[in-house]
Amino acid sequence: MQIPYGHTHFDLDIAADLLLPSPGTNGPSLEEMFVHADNRTYISNLQAARRVTLVVPDNTRPDAHRRVLPHLMPLMGGKAQVTIVVACGAHVAPGKSFLDELSALAPGADVHVHDCDSSRMVNLGVTRRGTPVRVNETLLSAEVLVGIGSVAVHPFAGLSGGPKHFVPGCAARETITANHSLLLDEKAAPGRLIDNPLYLDLLEAVSLLGEPLIINEALAPDGTPIGYHMGRVAQAHGLAAELALRAAAVPLDEPYDLIIASAGGLPRDINLYQAIKALEMAALACRPGGRLVLLAQCPEGVGSALYEDWALRGRSEQEEMVRSHFMVGAHKAFLATRALGKLGGAVLVSELPPSLVKSMGFMPATSLEEALSMTQITSASKIGVMPYATASLPRGLR
Repeated sequence: MQIPYGHTHFDLDIAADLLLPSPGTNGPSLEEMFVHADNRTYISNLQAARRVTLVVPDNTRPDAHRRVLPHLMPLMGGKAQVTIVVACGAHVAPGKSFLDELSALAPGADVHVHDCDSSRMVNLGVTRRGTPVRVNETLLSAEVLVGIGSVAVHPFAGLSGGPKHFVPGCAARETITANHSLLLDEKAAPGRLIDNPLYLDLLEAVSLLGEPLIINEALAPDGTPIGYHMGRVAQAHGLAAELALRAAAVPLDEPYDLIIASAGGLPRDINLYQAIKALEMAALACRPGGRLVLLAQCPEGVGSALYEDWALRGRSEQEEMVRSHFMVGAHKAFLATRALGKLGGAVLVSELPPSLVKSMGFMPATSLEEALSMTQITSASKIGVMPYATASLPRGLR
């Protein structure tokens, strides 16, 4: 059994259950989406517009824009002034190679990298849940605004994609902070949208932008596109979310003594900040006090100085931070501590220095074989493998 790790994999040669969702029905292909009758008005508006702004994900996210832009750019016929905003949220800006590739995908487009602290923002109001909505002013200069991205299970927003392209993707830090503080609500959970307060707050925030469009690519847990939907945010995201959720569901009858989990390789294990999503999903499949091995290469390190700092603090202090003075980045320490607290121990196989791994709450290992030797498994242990844990959702145990 091969388990993804960065651009490569580890081989597992012990008996274990492979925890993968059952194959589901695919949705419309990218080509079918662009010619679908329901999308004719949207396409006509794009072709007639003089100013179009496209929002694309940064390098820590799946790369839907690499598939969408080669179809979308010719469709607009080169008549519009196209601006591309890279939705970094509170992440570090991508490097030159990413931006060079983006320029090649959209020749002539003006590319802006969003910075939640230094980009020029516009105030749009306040949501009913108290989130001040400040977004990159570039979003408001377009006749047609389109968010492009992927949809997969998300630990507290329910599913990625949809409103997240714009908020938090192109929002000010204070907007991201206020919205993300809602993750303490038990309904802010993976795979949950309809009554998820954090997701509903995002929808309300994005509604203040008017009626932006999205092109959403639903993903199977291994990152394979399984369908595309275009349209207004709530409707198109809902359709893509249905596909992604069916594809992600892993039915379980009982929890496991040990889960061996991979974030799914790059870009999902580009840093520990991103790989913690796999920890959260995999912990759902473990029995209380069970063990977990997380495979995440982390070539770009931890990925957040605040996460690294707050990982050294206790859970009560972390929870108080989330509740009363939320800090993006530091919240990841709370999420990791919450997941690790359900376990009897977790081993991280990565390229991170052992001392740093220990400070983040894991036992360090450099290989899967070494990690397994640290888990105290026996011949009677029930072992499960989640090769794409970031985008897999154990069901039946929650």
